[in-house]
Amino acid sequence: NFTHTGLVENLNSVKGKYAPKRTFFSHPSMLCKAALTAIDNNVNSDRAQGRTGSGLLQFYLVCKRDGSKYFIKPKMEPKDSSWKDSISSVVLQAFQERKVPPNMLPLAPELKYRTKTAVRPEKSDAISSHQSRMKVT
Repeated sequence: NFTHTGLVENLNSVKGKYAPKRTFFSHPSMLCKAALTAIDNNVNSDRAQGRTGSGLLQFYLVCKRDGSKYFIKPKMEPKDSSWKDSISSVVLQAFQERKVPPNMLPLAPELKYRTKTAVRPEKSDAISSHQSRMKVT
């Protein structure tokens, strides 16, 4: 049974733009970044296929990863980023009026923040205690 996961992959790609995996973010920051991801994805999920100046549909000519075959992929309209301007104007207005909006994050009281951080070991100790998941024969 095949389940097409393209929509989820697209959402994760957009998420990577706002919250790269290589960077640690606090819980409130991740909530904000998840909200930005959702807004961006929802605003741009129903884009139509792009058209040329003469009204013809636009396509990409794409090659498979192994180079064995070429195929056509629809080229979508450019993404709409006007929602970012709306957020920016609200932030600018709050700054100009010197008003800080209330910090209202959708947190349940039972959710806890990570309070304990790992103690950094000496590099030589970490190397000596390292065990690989991979079996070397």
